[in-house]
Amino acid sequence: MLFAALQPSMAQGNDSLYVKNCLKPGDFAPGFSLPQESDGKLVSPRNYLGKYVVLNFWASWSPASRKDVERVNQEEAKWSSDNFQMIGVSFDTQKEVWKKFIKENNIKYPQVSELVRWKATKVYQGYHVDSISTYYLLDKSNHVMLATISIDSLAAKLESLYSQGKLKKLIDNPLVRPSFPGGNDALSMYIFEHMKYPGSIKTYGISGRVSVSFTISEDGSLTDVKVDKVDRIKVSEWAKQKYSADELAKNEEVAKKDMAAEALRVISTMPKWSPGKHSGKPVAVKYALPVNFRVR
Repeated sequence: MLFAALQPSMAQGNDSLYVKNCLKPGDFAPGFSLPQESDGKLVSPRNYLGKYVVLNFWASWSPASRKDVERVNQEEAKWSSDNFQMIGVSFDTQKEVWKKFIKENNIKYPQVSELVRWKATKVYQGYHVDSISTYYLLDKSNHVMLATISIDSLAAKLESLYSQGKLKKLIDNPLVRPSFPGGNDALSMYIFEHMKYPGSIKTYGISGRVSVSFTISEDGSLTDVKVDKVDRIKVSEWAKQKYSADELAKNEEVAKKDMAAEALRVISTMPKWSPGKHSGKPVAVKYALPVNFRVR
């Protein structure tokens, strides 16, 4: 295993050596159908006929995969879903380790794995992946265009397709941002009408701002609602005169927790938004919203 883990990083400068057994340009890519890590739905390159498909063969234990993960995320996010799809095919064997790596590295594109040893997998037998990571680029009919261990080579090929007008970048099809029913004015009014000022901030004379982030899903519902920070804390002049320094410090901590809890409650109970759209299709979008608490 040590040799297998070190092999890719030694191979970065010698692409041809490590892809010599891979499928050649023009070969028809073998089919596979594996359950997606996130929801168990079956994923196959055949699902994306009519699009350029990148198969990223990787593993959480591979130094090369770890080195490339941020760059791969950037490449995946760059291209329009109109005619591009990336699929991650992992050679991990431990499901929880695999899932943890995906979450920690914010990998958004579909991920599949047979969860068996690298060279015992059916995808290895079909694609002859002798180095991890290896990238395959398939054309719109699932024929191989490129096999490489270099993310730079893959990126260059994608840019070449873009320059030929065959591939679209996300910036060519701008995202339509999600919106609260009735627009921003209605959003402000909703917060104003539904927010209940915690008793602590009135009693202690403390103002502040709670920064809340969440994801607006494809159906407009809000998920992953969380408080990022509570800042811009101000203490009223009357409170400074009323409380000692120690009391002020304790009061601030109580008020911050209460503000955070109330902001979470208000945001979490919002009605569905109009979801964001890209290329006319609903997409999940991350959103951040400040909630202000002011007292005199």
